Amino acid sequence: MELFQVIEILSFSLGLSQEDNNDDLVNGSAAEQFAVEKDNPFDLQECRRGKRQKTVIHGLVDVFQCSPDILNRARESQMVVYGKADSWEYKQKYTKLAQKLKSHFVIHLGRCQVSNKDIIDIVERARPYSSKVVMDILMKHLSFSYAKQSLSVEGKKLVFFYTKFVASVSRNYFKFSKIPAKETHMFTKGLVKVFGEVMDHHPDHYHLYFPFNLDKKHWVGLCVDASSWIITVFYCNTSLRTKTVPQNIISADSSLTSVLLMKTHSLSGIEICRCIAPHILASEAQRVTVMLYEYHMKL
Repeated sequence: MELFQVIEILSFSLGLSQEDNNDDLVNGSAAEQFAVEKDNPFDLQECRRGKRQKTVIHGLVDVFQCSPDILNRARESQMVVYGKADSWEYKQKYTKLAQKLKSHFVIHLGRCQVSNKDIIDIVERARPYSSKVVMDILMKHLSFSYAKQSLSVEGKKLVFFYTKFVASVSRNYFKFSKIPAKETHMFTKGLVKVFGEVMDHHPDHYHLYFPFNLDKKHWVGLCVDASSWIITVFYCNTSLRTKTVPQNIISADSSLTSVLLMKTHSLSGIEICRCIAPHILASEAQRVTVMLYEYHMKL
């Protein structure tokens, strides 16, 4: 009895597709090529690469010490809440917006009014932002964007406050600290109402974010974790912990930096805040101004 060796031609191996010709397999040239590659196992074999962008899971950055490139990919993967992560798209849109900034316009964002001058101030970063720009516009934008997505980030409830809230707390604290019997102090109705609404809607686990202006010269961000009563300060100009957050000694940049740090911390945690370096501020300023204008009209 003669035994015949049956060779099965596989259309899915050796990098071939069903539409490709299989003459090389019959003639043996493909086998010779495979033998050569096997003799040198250190050569890297080409493989098909998907077009889908690789994302970084939170567990990776929480456990391992990652490079800034990996951390930035983790940050951009979470940017869907505050806009698409395609930076080139926002650059193209900002080119169109730059022409519109030459004419006067006003955009209504809730109770806030955003003018073309406000948008120019955000992009140019020539001086620290005014309270109106930082709180009534940028913080309102963060709050609107988060509420629009109706997302709960890892079980956290996020609340973004404005400068009026910070001013009210500061005034009440000054009076509160002077009274020996703290339980007799009467807080203002506006402040009690704000905290009452927060406790009614987020009784279990919530984070409070708000900016704070130091001597009207430098902005920092604050986060109050109401479950553990831990306060996190987002400050980009300190020499005590230079390895935690990239340093930026330019006072005018503290405004946008503090907002970006609060936004990044609310989505991805403190580790990803290391991505907020000075070199990304220009592109991030363009991104946020495009999103502000698109509340009024798409570019």
